Amino acid sequence: MEFPNYVPSAVRAHLSALMDGSESEPQGWAVSLADIQKQRDEIDETIKTRRQGGETHKLNALRRQKADVDKRHDQLASDVDCLTRLAHDPRMQEAYIALSQEFTKDYQWRAFTYAAWAARDD
Repeated sequence: MEFPNYVPSAVRAHLSALMDGSESEPQGWAVSLADIQKQRDEIDETIKTRRQGGETHKLNALRRQKADVDKRHDQLASDVDCLTRLAHDPRMQEAYIALSQEFTKDYQWRAFTYAAWAARDD
């Protein structure tokens, strides 16, 4: 993930680990989002094939499965979008400058990014 110069290095490291993966979390959220999108596409294709083949008795189960995958996809897409905004939204420049006067430890930046991510969940 590329970052503007104003993003603190601790935030860069934390967001990169979440998005791209790390030793403790080998599959990042970006890969997970791509995987779940692939699942959605496969279910859509299966529904289309079954409908065309007249196998309508299996469609309800597939539709329920798709609804579950859609819900997971939407949540993960929201997570990825939030992290991307923390990295790239130009309004964050002022926030990072102000916070750099207060935060001196990496764990403080990680806590900030976690709080920002959690706060967007209403």
